[in-house]
Amino acid sequence: MVNVWHKTRRSVERDYKFYDSPRVVYGKITSRMWHYSKDNQERLGLRDLAFMCLMYGSTCRSSELCRYDKRNKDGVLLFSKHSVDKSQFTIEDDLLKFREAIILKRSEPVLDENGKQMYHSKNPTYKKTKVPVIDEKQNWVHDDKGDPQYRTINEVATDENGAPVYHGSKPMYKTIEDLSKYPTRKEITLPLTGAFNIFTNPIIEYLDTLESEQELFPFKYRRGWQIVNTVTGEMQHYLRDMGLKFYSRLLDRNLKDLQEFSGHARIQNLMVYLGEGNLEKKIKEVKF
Repeated sequence: MVNVWHKTRRSVERDYKFYDSPRVVYGKITSRMWHYSKDNQERLGLRDLAFMCLMYGSTCRSSELCRYDKRNKDGVLLFSKHSVDKSQFTIEDDLLKFREAIILKRSEPVLDENGKQMYHSKNPTYKKTKVPVIDEKQNWVHDDKGDPQYRTINEVATDENGAPVYHGSKPMYKTIEDLSKYPTRKEITLPLTGAFNIFTNPIIEYLDTLESEQELFPFKYRRGWQIVNTVTGEMQHYLRDMGLKFYSRLLDRNLKDLQEFSGHARIQNLMVYLGEGNLEKKIKEVKF
């Protein structure tokens, strides 16, 4: 079932709480094609299918596969990145190997003049303290039963030496402005045999139409979104998310192995996939 489009920005956490199997994903990406001119329909239709197959099979972001312009918060162009090209692919031992796929969602630490990590301004830690309610004559205020009344105030917490205790001192990071400083995934393998090769075959077929070192997807993020959304009815991150859910199941929910494959910097970002499919797996094993 095609997910209903939201007028607000779509969210993987909100919109994709379900899991689509590889067969369902393949059905979606082959359900229709973008309408090109008669002379370009076959060639560009194959290119679009290869784009979606590679995004799903590699779990790369669209911006990591196609062309991409990186700008700072003021809109100043920092660098332009080409699409992945044919030289990054090789066939070996019944596997299609995709090498040096860039990881764009990265930042670098902000360092001071001595080369040490800088942190955001510290926030004091407060503690709640009960104090008696005092009237204007500096006498304790009592309730109808004669018991003294108290109120709660927030005080800055201090350590054993009387120094304020701080929290929330997070390290500072900034946008990486040099393309060569971004990390890459050394090698992503896709099978030429077995059931999963339905995703590999269109990529191989498209690679065969290209010259050596020719770009695979010479378009930008917006065009990638249009292709995926028109063909599948989903946002393009759907393919990455379903790919990660598939590999989580394939790796038996081993987050360390999943991190090694996906290139995530923080394993905490993969915690959402920790229990992926556990109930489905167990319910199939139930015996009466």
